[in-house]
Amino acid sequence: MLGHYEQFPETVHGISHFTYRAPLKPVQQAIAAAFGQLNQKKCSLTEISHLNGPADCEVDFEIGIGEKATFTFLDNREVERLKGEIAKKPLPFLDFLCVLQYHAIGESGRRLSLRFDYYLLRFAFAKNLAEFLVSHERGPRRVHVEDLMCFVTAHVKRELAKHYSVSLKLE
Repeated sequence: MLGHYEQFPETVHGISHFTYRAPLKPVQQAIAAAFGQLNQKKCSLTEISHLNGPADCEVDFEIGIGEKATFTFLDNREVERLKGEIAKKPLPFLDFLCVLQYHAIGESGRRLSLRFDYYLLRFAFAKNLAEFLVSHERGPRRVHVEDLMCFVTAHVKRELAKHYSVSLKLE
């Protein structure tokens, strides 16, 4: 089933709840669009995390959507396929693999690859309520779970406000 990763871990490192006053389809489509935009995004580590990290460290996002026992890279085609599935019927879960790829930028501008972080993200939906779960799978945790949740939430909120005039309220 698209959007659902069957082996989502029982151990989670971050949980938040959102309420919204809108049909579920636009909320899920905004989440899909926001993750599509985050995929392949490059930003500085300081834009995401309050923790001290290497100076001049870039973060690249690589995101996959859950599909049974695996993840599919979330390119434009997959975003449209996901939105199409949501348009037919809202999904009970939206599970994502979020890989944060870190690169230190040397004085010459050369990028040096550092260890990556692997997070599993789940949005579970009920009537006007979404639960956002994050599990850190492996890596150095250069980005704290709460920082990642805030960063992702901000992108989803922007997408909702821009295209659907809907807001999420953190509970």
